[in-house]
Amino acid sequence: TLYSNTKYEITHPSRGAIVLIKDTLNPSLVYSDPKGNVVIVYVNFLDKRSRIFATYGPNYDSGSFYSDKFEKYTSHPEFVIILLGDLNITENPARDAKNYGGSRKKNAIDVETLISKHLLDVVALKTRPQKLQRTSWSSNSQAKVDLIIFSL
Repeated sequence: TLYSNTKYEITHPSRGAIVLIKDTLNPSLVYSDPKGNVVIVYVNFLDKRSRIFATYGPNYDSGSFYSDKFEKYTSHPEFVIILLGDLNITENPARDAKNYGGSRKKNAIDVETLISKHLLDVVALKTRPQKLQRTSWSSNSQAKVDLIIFSL
């Protein structure tokens, strides 16, 4: 099953979040942001009900974008939480970026607060902390803006 923001008015051709999920995971669409930034889907994975927050982070620094969406759909702590996509932040600019001007500090603090509050982990830091890869490249700037964050 494909979940995306295509039914809504996406304001820019490079905007939009999409999730492709196997039907055997019993997916159900919970929320799709009209601006194309977030798709939230519930699935059954490893005998646990999970919430997937697929995001294409905003290009502005609101400071509450993630918590506004996240807090509304995380009222049940027994759910596994998966936040993934291009968050358009650098969690730790010294580690995650080189010549990258788009730190979006307020959004990064917002995500760090969610990680701490909900006891989440960044997959890259858990699996290969010594070999973090930057995922965004533009001329001479690089940044790790694509993240997978989860709870177990």
